[in-house]
Amino acid sequence: RVIVRNLSFHAGVPHVRAAMEKEFGPVAAVDLPGVPGLPGDEEDGGRNRRKHGRDRNGVPRHRGFAFVTFTNANAARMAVERGTEVSIKGRRVAIDFSVSKNEHRKIAREEEKGEEGEEDA
Repeated sequence: RVIVRNLSFHAGVPHVRAAMEKEFGPVAAVDLPGVPGLPGDEEDGGRNRRKHGRDRNGVPRHRGFAFVTFTNANAARMAVERGTEVSIKGRRVAIDFSVSKNEHRKIAREEEKGEEGEEDA
């Protein structure tokens, strides 16, 4: 599983899937996390949604990144190695291996401790 960052707010799941499959191979799943709590999520059945993934106020519907699960590890490895060569909806993206939320928090805490140590020096 990889994370695709720097996505255009005009990009949707079909755009991400097509670009990844064209460049690296078969994709098992694409998860494009939305912005939580936006009007139109549940209460109006999605009628507030507009073309290009924005609501009627121009607020992006997704957060600018996606998780992509490839059907094989070699495709994921290739995506990470060559990810900066890929553009989706006219925007160059960055691709890295993804880590779990808990692992991400652990890394962030360690980085904060390191920064605090630098300030004390």
